[in-house]
Amino acid sequence: MNVFLPERVTENWIAGFCRGLARDQKEHGIDLIGGNTNSMPGPLAVAITALGEVRAGRMQRRGGGRRGA
Repeated sequence: MNVFLPERVTENWIAGFCRGLARDQKEHGIDLIGGNTNSMPGPLAVAITALGEVRAGRMQRRGGGRRGA
């Protein structure tokens, strides 16, 4: 995961982001295994690469995505 933080981001915001990320990891049974943080003058940007496995016949391709699925 790469996180590009606006220059004026607060420590409280970062702490909340980390708490939310930890909750999501626990809920979905995933682990964060690396990444980088940087600052920049622009808006927040987060890039995530997710790797995993799905059972045969259960994969949803991007073209078949729909709200609530």
